[in-house]
Amino acid sequence: MGAYLLLAAVAGLLWVWAPKFSLVAFLAYSAWHFSGDWRKWLSRGWRLCAGATVICAPSLLYPDLVAEYFSVLTGAEATSLVRVLQLLAFPALIGTIFLAARCLRTRPAVTAELAVLALSAVVLPPLVFFLLYFCSLHSPRHLIDTVRGMKPATAAATAAGLTLATVALGALFFVLSPSTQVDERLLRITFIGLAVLTVPHMILIEYFAARTGNEPAPETTPPSFENSSEMTL
Repeated sequence: MGAYLLLAAVAGLLWVWAPKFSLVAFLAYSAWHFSGDWRKWLSRGWRLCAGATVICAPSLLYPDLVAEYFSVLTGAEATSLVRVLQLLAFPALIGTIFLAARCLRTRPAVTAELAVLALSAVVLPPLVFFLLYFCSLHSPRHLIDTVRGMKPATAAATAAGLTLATVALGALFFVLSPSTQVDERLLRITFIGLAVLTVPHMILIEYFAARTGNEPAPETTPPSFENSSEMTL
């Protein structure tokens, strides 16, 4: 717990000192982290397409809105960053759609997830898409993986403690943040909070899960790629 809070504090200070760098880093490691939602079924190279789709695809139809959000988070103009995301969105989407098609016969549930992900990432407003993806797929899946092997009482106590700490820190950040519109302050709290907490989550939770054997083992040969040269990816 101490290491978790220390890493979160370091990540938070980095956002204060270098918000532009922190945003770019957050987008990059979020794409990597979100790709873990399909680690049970897909190799790393392929599932990175899905993770990149989550981050990049919303910029295709809503570039101005995404640039506005990034500007609120960093206090600087973000048009050039959005253009980079748009360029990356095309190969990410193509890879995700191809992967969905290849999984159709043997992994229809994975196909459905990837198809809905690709469509909603492009069509839905960015915040609506992220809310649906994070709360309905990513968070529940990782919570289940994280508590695997833990006693229910321990899992509940840990979750309650971290939730209370997060709410308290969020409230403090809201009070101390510059006086701007409430929507902008809430946006900062939500996404900078996610960025700060994702760092210890990726480093510690997955590290200890791997050490204790609680991490789900990926299928070394996903059925949709049997006897296929694409598995080298």
